[in-house]
Amino acid sequence: MASPRILVVEDEGIVATGIRTMLKRLGYDVPAVASSGEEAIKKAAGTRPDLVLMDIVLEGDIDGIDAAEQIRARFDIPVVYLTAYADDSTLQRAKLTAPYGYILKPFNERELQATLVMALYKHDRERKLTPSNDKPELELALKELIETEGVNAGAVVTRDGIMVEFLNRHTPEAVSPLSSVVAMMAITAEKCTRMFKKGEVEELITKANNGVLLTERCGGFIFIVAVDKGIDLESIKPQREKVKAAIEGMG
Repeated sequence: MASPRILVVEDEGIVATGIRTMLKRLGYDVPAVASSGEEAIKKAAGTRPDLVLMDIVLEGDIDGIDAAEQIRARFDIPVVYLTAYADDSTLQRAKLTAPYGYILKPFNERELQATLVMALYKHDRERKLTPSNDKPELELALKELIETEGVNAGAVVTRDGIMVEFLNRHTPEAVSPLSSVVAMMAITAEKCTRMFKKGEVEELITKANNGVLLTERCGGFIFIVAVDKGIDLESIKPQREKVKAAIEGMG
């Protein structure tokens, strides 16, 4: 499967180089880097990336918000904002362009990875999936699971590593409190696709400072649930079983 292609729009050269390096280290392809809103629109048209990582404050007649609005309208490419400015007026104006996330500078790889995973999944879901008709049982079961005290997120991934469903307690715009958890889920899913394919494990529990991940093989899919530390996994077994039954119903 081809790596997602991310267009980086950042007018500070050193910062842009650092972001590009970080993205490549995370496994993304960076087809171009732009330093202005005008250049961002041209390169989006020419490279057609899967996502644009857009600095809000740019030199020139078109800032990041104006550029994002045109890119979304003309090319249907999702935009995630990078900004060191989080004042209400800026965020309100940015919100009108329907971004797929915000990353506040400075940020680390886990925060970047978490936001990109969420944004790419959300956009793909909007284009290809119809939640009310496509997998209603799975969505309802996951919703019941994440509404359980101590549960942060749930995901279903194919054994080839393609995410088919994801729900958490936060909107993509407010995912920062869970950024490390979501990033850990993405990394764990990638690892498990290799392990489960070989039949090495049926269940894997991953512990970190911020929580616990339970990963299970379920037919041709992988089911991941992220919970707070100290939560008894047996206490959420009924909700987990409902999700697994819904997964099995997908065939």
